[in-house]
Amino acid sequence: MSKIFYKEKKLIKNAEYWLRLADKIYNYRCDLLNKKQLDSFQNVMHELGQSINRELLDKEDIQKGIDKIKKLISKYGGSFYPRSSWAENVEAFLVVAILAIGIRTFFFQPFKIPTNSMYPTYNGLTYKIYDNDEKKPNKVSKIGRWMLFGAKHYEVKAPISGELLLPLSKKTEIRNNHGYFSNELAKSRLRSFKRKYTLYFDNVPIVIKVPADFSFHKVLHERFAPETDNVMDWLTRSNIDQGIIYEGGIPLLKTGIYFKKGDIVLAFDVLTGDALFVDRFSYNFIRPNIGDPFVFRTRNIKELTRMNGGKPDDKYYIKRLVAKGGDEIEIKQHVLFRNSSPIKGADVFNKNANRDNEYEGYTNVRRLKEGSKEFIPPNHFYAMGDNSDQSSDSRYFGFVPEAEVVGKAIFIYYPFSINWGLAK
Repeated sequence: MSKIFYKEKKLIKNAEYWLRLADKIYNYRCDLLNKKQLDSFQNVMHELGQSINRELLDKEDIQKGIDKIKKLISKYGGSFYPRSSWAENVEAFLVVAILAIGIRTFFFQPFKIPTNSMYPTYNGLTYKIYDNDEKKPNKVSKIGRWMLFGAKHYEVKAPISGELLLPLSKKTEIRNNHGYFSNELAKSRLRSFKRKYTLYFDNVPIVIKVPADFSFHKVLHERFAPETDNVMDWLTRSNIDQGIIYEGGIPLLKTGIYFKKGDIVLAFDVLTGDALFVDRFSYNFIRPNIGDPFVFRTRNIKELTRMNGGKPDDKYYIKRLVAKGGDEIEIKQHVLFRNSSPIKGADVFNKNANRDNEYEGYTNVRRLKEGSKEFIPPNHFYAMGDNSDQSSDSRYFGFVPEAEVVGKAIFIYYPFSINWGLAK
């Protein structure tokens, strides 16, 4: 008995659904249908309505009424019925897109860190070099490292037997040309930018392309001259010992390192920068705190506009908030002082002050050169990178207007490295 009642109830619900759909189509398309078509709608709707309102239900009669409505709306339903899968997919896509845009605009915005100005708190593009006797990753491990760490493997083999020669940038190009070794900026097929470096083996060139923001000169230094303190020290010693030759007007550093044809000259992975979510919501109700890792836009920072040839440099930066309007800051012996006291508000301040692990302390440059102080004007912030020596921040471009603050970094969602989790 209960099964029969359930089937009847289900049939009535189905009939009511088709009645509502027919009524919707009738109202939306009444100005496009002629009198005969409109009368047909009214008649079948009336018949089905009577069938489901009778005391003694006739299931066959109800099903016939449903079939008549289906046939009618299939003929005159227009875009309402039958619904094409294409239309449904577009509608679903638009709903998802609107939700995503709303969440990104008002709540959580994804942000990827391209540089190492906040290292080691957050990673930009980093690398792993494989030694000559170290086992290189196979195809399976390459896929695994790409999925977990966003790692892409690079390998350079000697095309002939000979000495490795490295093209040098001119002194005036070192800062603007992204490093000490000559390179070109090139657009890839995916509209992203790559930096193209050319290595020479005697007079035979071999090209390697890496991400535009990647510090390839550090890889070359660590691989071929780890005993020197830095790239400049390496170049100075090499120039004295081996010298520089010129090929077609290009200065080539003689490394004094020789390879046989087919030898692996360089094998390394480039690991993607940390991707994190930025909370755009909270700062609408609470003010940013000292020590917050905050994201801001650079479009209204005057010094960056001047450095960009007068055009607004509209980018997103992530730095550490170290001072607010009314504060005074200075750096003394790698320690950052706020209002005459060592700064507090985040663990990274103590780590830099004590030069713990990979934190190297704060450095005196530009606006905060040794012996100088900065007074922050009202409605502005002072931003500095945790990797002070490698950070272009307020010491270079000045104060960040409060209106340009986007939000606070809250969670690193990729890659699955030691930094994964809540942002510090």
